[in-house]
This record gives sequence, C-alpha cells and structure tokens, in this order.
Amino acid sequence: MILNAIIVDDEHKAAKSLQNIIIKNFKEVNILDIVHDVEGAEILIRKLNPDLVFLDIVMPEESGFELLKKFKSIDFEIIFVTSHDEYALNAIKCC
Repeated sequence: MILNAIIVDDEHKAAKSLQNIIIKNFKEVNILDIVHDVEGAEILIRKLNPDLVFLDIVMPEESGFELLKKFKSIDFEIIFVTSHDEYALNAIKCC
C-alpha cells in the first residue's frame, strides 16, 4: 500500500532533508509536495487529500497546531516534525 504524503515545514533545507530520508528509506511513502506555510498547507491538504502529513509545529506566522484547527475533522495521519522538544507533549495530546 502506498501512502501519499505532504511535508509542511518552513525550513526549506529541513523539508528537503526529510524528503530525501523518506524517499531513501520508505518506499511505501510517496511525497506529493512540500509546502512552507500554514496557508499553503491548508490549500494543499484540501486539494490533494493526503494520507499522511509530516507537520512542523513552529512556523513564523501560524503553528502546525493552528493548521489542524482549520479542519472540522482530520482524515489524514500526522507525524509531527520539530526541533522544539517543548512541544512534544502537546503534539502527543493533539490528535
């Protein structure tokens, strides 16, 4: 089974590195696109309906948590990606 995924991360190099790791190690994950802000992520998720979203938490304008609030129901899996360990507990409780 192939999982279609998007990466949401404001740091371009981090997003590209994550994409390379996924492509190299997880053949069952197909990266549809990378987006670098919450507004673009909302549009892309609604358009592409991914199975999986790799989601950064801390971004300049809005957080990954704020992105999730834009959806009445979340019909995709989420893997939080962040370098800020203080958000780990909130990420675990979130969904």
